[in-house]
Amino acid sequence: MPEFPEVETIVNGLQKQIIGKKIVRARVVLPKIIRGNVGDFITLISFFAFFALFVVIS
Repeated sequence: MPEFPEVETIVNGLQKQIIGKKIVRARVVLPKIIRGNVGDFITLISFFAFFALFVVIS
């Protein structure tokens, strides 16, 4: 598991590139590693990506 300073460095770098952007497409490269429906997974991961950005920004 990454340490907090490493995570913060990644967050700071990503914020400049993704704030104000929208997820318009997601693709699962290895569907066999997903439990359940791939479409449901994409919907869920899109929600969590939005939620994670909201938490980081707030």
